[in-house]
Amino acid sequence: MRKKWKILAFIASAVIFVDQLSKGIVSKTMFLGQSIRVIGSFFRITYIRNPNAAFGIRVGSGSPILMMVLTSIATLLLIIYFFRIKEKGRLLYSGLVLIIGGAMGNLIDRFRMKQVIDFIELGIKRFRWPVFNIADSCVTIGIIIVLWVWIFGKKREKNLDNSLINSESML
Repeated sequence: MRKKWKILAFIASAVIFVDQLSKGIVSKTMFLGQSIRVIGSFFRITYIRNPNAAFGIRVGSGSPILMMVLTSIATLLLIIYFFRIKEKGRLLYSGLVLIIGGAMGNLIDRFRMKQVIDFIELGIKRFRWPVFNIADSCVTIGIIIVLWVWIFGKKREKNLDNSLINSESML
């Protein structure tokens, strides 16, 4: 149990720190709606504020209070699930904690401003992905990891953990 707390505290804190730092830098150095090209038109830093769910998805009436409540409940349920699961595996734990950390990063914005700062814009010509942030990225990566573990099973993850441990001991 103690190891789980360390994983949760370390990864979630790192995600929240990087997310809030990046949002703070963007909001202090750019004006709302400003876009800076980083890699041509493929990757831009575009400062927007999003009252909706990740990637601008509208949930229900789009109410900021509803978003705060739903995100808080989902985060709490994920934390409970994290501590109740019997399976062991760094990959599953890390995926869940990335989701929790990302949700908490966006939840901070929702409680502070009733919306979320987004700034990462990707796309080619008129085919653009909705603007997102570090927290959204962590939630997405975490979901992919958790689905990977659930689909391909704990046995495969255990083999991966063992091979990581063996390769670390070789170093």
